[in-house]
Amino acid sequence: MFLSIFLVGFTLACIPTDNSVPILPEETTTTTTTTTPTPEPVLSCPEGWTKFDRTPTPWCMRVALGATTQSTALVTCQALNSAAVISGFQNQNEITTMIAAAQQQGAVPATNLIVGAERKSECDSGITAECTTLTSFYWTDGYTSGTDGFQWLSEQPDGGQFVVILVGSGLMDDGDGVKTRGGVVCGMKAQYL
Repeated sequence: MFLSIFLVGFTLACIPTDNSVPILPEETTTTTTTTTPTPEPVLSCPEGWTKFDRTPTPWCMRVALGATTQSTALVTCQALNSAAVISGFQNQNEITTMIAAAQQQGAVPATNLIVGAERKSECDSGITAECTTLTSFYWTDGYTSGTDGFQWLSEQPDGGQFVVILVGSGLMDDGDGVKTRGGVVCGMKAQYL
């Protein structure tokens, strides 16, 4: 048995009244473990590239200004990133964004940029019922699909093998691969950086 003196709910002393040992509260320690989930890796673009959400994978694009021909355009893109190719346009948003990027870099309205599209061999004879303005060309980058990105100048395409986009209008023209152009639109798959 114990004789306890209480003051406002607190025990001041605990004195045994017989030979028993006082029972004191046990000390307890609580340990809390917090697990923070590892963030999922995110597909991103290197600095200076613009990311576009495409299916099945995000796509990075960048304009490279400077004297370029069809035969040197791929080398120009790969100088920016070894994984880069000459890019096509999936939609109007990509066109608008890349034209704005070219203008921010100082491209004048008359600047033509090489685009990753070529005339289909079966459409060499020009526009026909099977080879329309939307179906005469194919995207060469391996990741652009559909025809929404083909936005032609009036009365184009008219027989050229390759495609350029005019910075002033954001519209496309077909031409030969020999003429020197003002730059190239480059693209690549987004990467885990």
